[in-house]
Amino acid sequence: MLGDVALAVNSADTRYKVGATHAMKWMACQMALIGRMAMHPLLKKDIPIICDDALVDPAFGTGVVKITPAHDANDYVCAQRNGLSTVQVFGKDGKIVNTLDFTEFVGKSRWEARQLVIKHLTAVCAYLGKRDAEESVVSICSRSGDVIEPMLVPQWYVRCGELGRHADNLVSSGDVDIIPTRQKVIWHNWLAGITDWCVSRQLWWGHRIPMYQIRWSSTLDRPVLWVAAESEHQAREKALKVLSAAERDAVASMGEEDTVCTVTQDKDVLDTWFSAGLLPLTTFNDPNADGSGALAPHTGSNGKTALSAILETGQDILFFWVARMTMLCTYFAKIPPFSTVLLHPMVRDAQGRKMSKSLGNIIDPMDIIDGAELSKLEDTLKRGHLSKEELKNSTKELRRLYPQGFQRFGADALRFALIMCTQQTQQINLSLDNVKASSHFCNKLWNAFRFVHMHAGKLEMSSESRIAVKNGQFEAWMDGLDRAHMTVFDRALLSRLDVMMKVYKRAMETHRFAVAAEAVRDFVQRDLCDRYIEVCKPALFGSMEGRKFQELWQRHARDGAKDDMSVMQSGWQTQNSTCLFANDTPAEDETEA
Repeated sequence: MLGDVALAVNSADTRYKVGATHAMKWMACQMALIGRMAMHPLLKKDIPIICDDALVDPAFGTGVVKITPAHDANDYVCAQRNGLSTVQVFGKDGKIVNTLDFTEFVGKSRWEARQLVIKHLTAVCAYLGKRDAEESVVSICSRSGDVIEPMLVPQWYVRCGELGRHADNLVSSGDVDIIPTRQKVIWHNWLAGITDWCVSRQLWWGHRIPMYQIRWSSTLDRPVLWVAAESEHQAREKALKVLSAAERDAVASMGEEDTVCTVTQDKDVLDTWFSAGLLPLTTFNDPNADGSGALAPHTGSNGKTALSAILETGQDILFFWVARMTMLCTYFAKIPPFSTVLLHPMVRDAQGRKMSKSLGNIIDPMDIIDGAELSKLEDTLKRGHLSKEELKNSTKELRRLYPQGFQRFGADALRFALIMCTQQTQQINLSLDNVKASSHFCNKLWNAFRFVHMHAGKLEMSSESRIAVKNGQFEAWMDGLDRAHMTVFDRALLSRLDVMMKVYKRAMETHRFAVAAEAVRDFVQRDLCDRYIEVCKPALFGSMEGRKFQELWQRHARDGAKDDMSVMQSGWQTQNSTCLFANDTPAEDETEA
């Protein structure tokens, strides 16, 4: 209250217009209040009653907001709009600053001063008591638990108007593509209303801001100067260049060349996202072959030139990181940092809730990979910064969700489960059941590999085919296969493989990774393992599991075999086929096991 400089109302509020009848005692007269002055009950000075529709909600409380610009962000913006002054009440130590306006409160803590304010208001009959306040948001420090008090301190800002417009144009023109496309609208809306970016942080770690304060000696009547420089020496050189010839002569005549100014670097560090936004300029700092030192551009899949082809990241940092990289890189390097931005959904728990320590639903990837007992999960909670009540609730929820802890699934299962879940739009509701299903698939794939590896020696392959397989040239290998000795199962498998590879390729080119993973999974499980390998086993192992293979034989087209013929009496199919594998698509019931 000591820092209040005005009272604000909404222009639509009829209580404060001409002719309004006010029921409250202190407004029991007909008059217009907007534009008049009010007496501050503590400071005994007039403060204006202003109109600010952007700040004041007439439906909230009395519809009157007291303006404290030095200690409230919204009030500060209001003061800027209305040309109001600012009055600092307390310093960084939380105590009332030394000022002539409220000498009786100087040196008091915030809490002592508030009680003293009530005492003074009561003495002048201005305190009418207290009532249950409307719900409001109070910022609490997560480390100390103390109330955070906003206050004005010198900060460094980046002017973002032009940078934001240029970054927005890159997406609207197609130079930078954002996937999914719905994020383009969000990108535009944010950059269209972007404000200046405060990059000062009062922390002990980070890139120290390269700004130096220059304080001149008494010989020169000059104000404090700030310069940007890479070192203190460079800052001093820049500072001396601003002196006039007469000032340099005066300094030289008095022998004060080395003491004419003191140079001090700002103690603040850069915002983490500013440092992270410089990533393309450092990571892709690949000089051209001509030795010019310029950044080497690349051409992306959309045909546009950028420092890199694609950036894959989470949609929650589209503005914190992606937009900042785009603004800084195009300003300094005159080229976009990437041609495509691929945003993945955010990972949440099985119920779709955001993972947090207070809920006890956080899943550590390493616990899924290596496995973890419930006791280990509880120990992790105890090491967190939770209050006793939060720890109690979190432990209860953890025991409900994962009573047996996590079994060991491995990294491949977790990766495949996450890829399969990317088909979910806004978020990935990660369930251990999904990871378990992926683990079963990985196990099936491994067993299929072992089966093929054990019996691959029985295949008669030419040296050219072996080289093609070794080099991953599967199309060349397929072209070299002898179709004349293939069974219907061989042709069906290769046909399905061709179809799967086409689906996989289209999906990967369009960044639909879930579709690509699903195509691979279905081919491996259904076509390779459940059909082809099962049909191969009778020929490899004789009568083992004869009944099962007999059923498989009876259900597929037997290519002229007698109705009562057993699978044990049949050899491999030898029907000649002249069709290409890409077009050789047997009917579903022809190979259905």
